[in-house]
Amino acid sequence: MPTISFVVIAYNVERYIADCLHSLQAQTHNDFEVIVVDDASTDNTKSIIESTIQGDNRFTLISKEHNEGAHLARRTGVAHTTGRYVIFVDGDDRMQDTACEVLSVVAANRDFNILRFGRSLVPHGDANERTALQEERVFNLTTEDMHSSDVLKSVFSEDFAVRNTWSLIDCMFDGDFARQGFAAMTSESLGRMQDSYEFFVLASRAQSMMFFTEYRALRYNFGAGVSGSGLETIQKFDRGQTGIRASMNAVLQYAAAAESDDMARCAQWYKHTVLGIVGREWVMRLTETDQIAGMRSLRHEWGDENAAYMLLDPLTARARWFVEHEAIPSDDDPYTRWTMLFDALDLHEVSDPLIQQRIDDYRLLRQELIDRGQRQQEELQRQQQITEQQRLLKSGSLLRRVVDRCLPEGSTRRRILRASAHRILRR
Repeated sequence: MPTISFVVIAYNVERYIADCLHSLQAQTHNDFEVIVVDDASTDNTKSIIESTIQGDNRFTLISKEHNEGAHLARRTGVAHTTGRYVIFVDGDDRMQDTACEVLSVVAANRDFNILRFGRSLVPHGDANERTALQEERVFNLTTEDMHSSDVLKSVFSEDFAVRNTWSLIDCMFDGDFARQGFAAMTSESLGRMQDSYEFFVLASRAQSMMFFTEYRALRYNFGAGVSGSGLETIQKFDRGQTGIRASMNAVLQYAAAAESDDMARCAQWYKHTVLGIVGREWVMRLTETDQIAGMRSLRHEWGDENAAYMLLDPLTARARWFVEHEAIPSDDDPYTRWTMLFDALDLHEVSDPLIQQRIDDYRLLRQELIDRGQRQQEELQRQQQITEQQRLLKSGSLLRRVVDRCLPEGSTRRRILRASAHRILRR
């Protein structure tokens, strides 16, 4: 039995897969196996894998005939492992060459289901360079070891000062624990954020999660896949949010079947977190024009109640900014566009109390902006009335009627009179 089993999942990562496999071949400790799952790649990924691992009996390639997504690729891969511990690796990332050696030593002195280690982020693209350092800090937070139900709550609730992430690729799992956990998971294909479902299941079954984040065993290519913060096409956004919904539903169904109060509470927290993530991506990844089409897709896929929660994140934040700065949104401000989208939602029967509370909070802010706008309009009208009263030839006055009759508007004499009046007033 090898000490560590690496499960590498790969789909259309021809630019990165050789580096990934080379980082495992270069390990300074040789007691490991690697299960590589090619998820029916349509580029040269499979041929690169075959040529890279040829003659290396530590590596086993599993080639899938049909693309089924990362979840089922991991599920297939972990079922073929035999190691004391399991580490999942994405095909576009790399491991430090000392990972196997260092983590084997650390694991020998600890009893855990999950051991979380650190990661280094390698940014791709100018936009990602600005956020890579911040993201790296989030993934490398160190907290106290977690036990029993605290493992789940430390990731899927706000019960602790520091919340852990649901990422699988910076964890080493007890081998039997990982194999049994994945066997209990759905055999259905999932989409984006499938790792959140996988970690929810594993965390709900774990008795201990320990931390060794000071050692950054993972070299993570930030921005190479779906990570990063750039714009997307509406088609890619639609595919992504549809996949996220499948992963969220899998969590909700798993929690409902468990009939656990802690799990139900964590699942509800997770639902709201996911809705917030989709809402932020709707703002950040779509152009103004695509946001309108994107909201139609979100309403169709998630329903108006959930779409409202997604929209309320940016909408409430923008409304609060105007309130705090005592300003009024212009017609071309995003707030105005988002308000129109919000008004189109059917929110007469909202079942989620948190969503209803957020709707109520936004409506209070909105009413404050409406009242302020009305006060400003009334003040403008008052100033106009004062200006009208101060004019020499006030509308409707006897003098104004006489001048209009003798010097019609547009006549040469009227223009001479107006020019003379302007010169007098400027003295």
